[in-house]
Amino acid sequence: MKKYSVLIALVLSLLLVFSIAHAERTVWYVHPDSSLNSIQAGLDSCADNDIVLVGPGTYVENIIWPNTQGIHLISELGPEATIIDGGNPSNPDTGSVVLFISGEDSNSVLAGFTITNGTGTFDPAYSSYDGGGIYCRYNSSPTIIGNIITGNTATYGAGIECWTYASPTITGNTITGNKANSTGGGIACYGYSSPIITDNAITQNEAGVYGGAIVARDIYTPLIITGNTMTGNVADSGCIAIWDVAAEISRNTISMNFTKAGIGCRGAGTIHIDSCTISKNEQYGVWCDSAANPEIHYCNIYDHTDYGVINLDSTVIVDAEDNWWGDATGPGGYGPGSGDSVSQWVDYDPWLTDSVEWLGIEEHKSPQPISTVLQISPNPFHSRVTINFSIDHSVEHIELKIYDATGRLVKEFGHTANQRFNQVIWAGDDNYGNKVPSGVYFLKFTTERVTETRKLLLIR
Repeated sequence: MKKYSVLIALVLSLLLVFSIAHAERTVWYVHPDSSLNSIQAGLDSCADNDIVLVGPGTYVENIIWPNTQGIHLISELGPEATIIDGGNPSNPDTGSVVLFISGEDSNSVLAGFTITNGTGTFDPAYSSYDGGGIYCRYNSSPTIIGNIITGNTATYGAGIECWTYASPTITGNTITGNKANSTGGGIACYGYSSPIITDNAITQNEAGVYGGAIVARDIYTPLIITGNTMTGNVADSGCIAIWDVAAEISRNTISMNFTKAGIGCRGAGTIHIDSCTISKNEQYGVWCDSAANPEIHYCNIYDHTDYGVINLDSTVIVDAEDNWWGDATGPGGYGPGSGDSVSQWVDYDPWLTDSVEWLGIEEHKSPQPISTVLQISPNPFHSRVTINFSIDHSVEHIELKIYDATGRLVKEFGHTANQRFNQVIWAGDDNYGNKVPSGVYFLKFTTERVTETRKLLLIR
């Protein structure tokens, strides 16, 4: 339960912020022993921007999110203690555990539940059952954060489905043990949907055809896949499978998947694969066909049985410069070295002579025996977070920087070195005063002798 203390902090911070700044908002408390013992009833009671706080227990429900904006549905004690079981739908055609179909925006939040036993919602156009765990359609783009999504089945998108301009923010979730009969064991994205998929563990999901972890097709605004760990997923082709997609795929670990490739690319689309570890997948690291022309840079690509990168289309040259292929001599195959092989029509030169380590996105505490107190409250936060710090050693320089989940610098603060104790308030803005979206951010605190990085969770 300790690892879900962040969710308890989320509840407390949200309640505090809302009670002070929005006294008119109502908190609805759902508990199995209460007269309000149904999550659906709690949601249906809400006005715009209300909170539904759910006590521990198992709720056998298939939830349809109401056409009410800005509701925060939050568990009290985290996903291990709070389960939404969709295994007994009253209508067998709506067997998804949670349905978002009313055009919700990112201010609608689903946080801190185990979502399980969904069987998908029937789509008569394809005679399929889609979105076993969470079903997002019709411009619905909620924030889905800190959940365990497991044991769901569907035709497409067993864990989460995004279709028809639905672009949710999917961050900090564990998506594991879901099974799609066709595509998208973990997440399926189709029909102009462009979700932001960050900082999730997407493991041991299965797809009958392709996309053991993630499948995406027909997406022309950038799909963001960053900071995720994808291991142990199963599919005939592709842990990540993308077709006619614009995508930014960065800082992911895509390893030990039972799929033909770690990433499979087909069709047109601007695809950037940057700063990923792609290793020990069944055959290929990155597989390219049918005009796919991704740019692949600063990745660790190694330990594949066939090719690190294979390109089957002679009309394009895949730009795979500046990668580590598992050996300082460079890639093998059509390359000169002993690392993972590359095929024809792959530009691999220059290559890196050592593996890549990425800065700014992994939580790190300095090994030096120096006392540094770094306190962040509330975290997660809604509109502002207070950062207190103190140090017990002399320094000439103090640096505080905030990065987003892609490693991009968002905000930096300047401080005089002779201050042993100080306070910074971050209002969720960038260096230009623009509000940044909900998601995972990283605070990097640096002096000459110590560096600490902490995760921040912003929910608007």
